[in-house]
Amino acid sequence: MENRVTQLLIILFIFLSILAAALAIRNQFIESDLQDRRISYQLQIQTLDRELEARAAEKEVLRQTKKAGSSTSDDATAIKIAVSKKIGKAESELVIQISKQTSKHAKGFISTKDGTGGGYWLATKTDNGWIVVYDGQATPNCNEIDSYEFPTDMVPECLDDSGNVVER
Repeated sequence: MENRVTQLLIILFIFLSILAAALAIRNQFIESDLQDRRISYQLQIQTLDRELEARAAEKEVLRQTKKAGSSTSDDATAIKIAVSKKIGKAESELVIQISKQTSKHAKGFISTKDGTGGGYWLATKTDNGWIVVYDGQATPNCNEIDSYEFPTDMVPECLDDSGNVVER
């Protein structure tokens, strides 16, 4: 009988040890999941903060533009805000250069301040302000730019629907 009780106690001890190990592993998974969620929420908060900064800057530019009337420097600021908004990063994180600008069209280059990535963009001024109609590293599609009547010295070529280069 004593042997039987000892065996049952050993089995009970092994079972409780396995249960404790399983609970410890479960807790590690839960903690890992919580950490992943914390990181995800922090990234979402950072993205929202950048969007708020960009919107606040955009509102300030619009306020100043309405107050003082539109000028080239106001246009440059509005263009940079439009580029930053299109890219989805705060202007403070980007290097935005305007290489050519007319009263209705602009072209320039963009990269991050840490030097990663980069490309060029095309913007046009509409009744609602400046909008970016193309950003990337390749030749834009003709259907992306034709309706905005970009000057040919700013956009000398584009791609047709078949992917062929078209001189404008």
